[in-house]
Amino acid sequence: MLAGLMLAPWQARADAKAVDGRGLGLTETVLKFCEKKDPSSAPKLKERIKVLENGASNAELAKVRSGPDYVRARQSMDAFLGKVDAPNVARVCSGPGTGSKPTAQPAATPLQMLKPAGKDKAAAR
Repeated sequence: MLAGLMLAPWQARADAKAVDGRGLGLTETVLKFCEKKDPSSAPKLKERIKVLENGASNAELAKVRSGPDYVRARQSMDAFLGKVDAPNVARVCSGPGTGSKPTAQPAATPLQMLKPAGKDKAAAR
């Protein structure tokens, strides 16, 4: 019992330091896209990536980047970004996840970023 109590703080720290492979894959893919299409958004995306990396070591990040969540996220975002037309580039590159105060919260999905406000309520009726 005492051993279990001693491990609990260590486990909490390990969980807090976990890197979200999906979020990292999505954000790194958007960064790659936006560096070419809207370079002014790159610094904010790089800041967001640092937050998502959560102080992980290079070895930990390499493991995350080779994981299925990261790989699937990159593939799906690549497919999505291939369909973004010129008028929507700025919306993608300046959307959620590129704000000046990044958080570890997941960004909106790409479809949510491109949906005009108020459309969800109309579709639900």
